[in-house]
Amino acid sequence: LGVIGLLLATNLRIDTDLAELIPNDYPSVQALQKLQEQVGAEHEVAVIIESPSFKANKQFAETLIPQALKITQPDGSAYFIRAEFR
Repeated sequence: LGVIGLLLATNLRIDTDLAELIPNDYPSVQALQKLQEQVGAEHEVAVIIESPSFKANKQFAETLIPQALKITQPDGSAYFIRAEFR
C-alpha cells in the first residue's frame, strides 16, 4: 500500500497559481485572462546584463531573447510572450 501511495505521489504537483483554484466564470479570473491576452502575463521579468562592453551586452541580449521566447510552460504554452530590449 505504501509503494502504491509513493507511486501516485510522484504525479502530484503543487499549483501556486491562485487563478487556477478559482472557477473560470468569476469576473476576477476573466479579467486576469484578458490581461494575459493583452499584455502577455500578469508579471514582468527584468533581466540585467552587465559587463564592461556595451557591444558584448547587446550581442548577449540579442542571443538570449530568442532563446527565452522559446521556453514553454508544462502545458506547452509560451512562458514569455514578448521581450523588450532597452
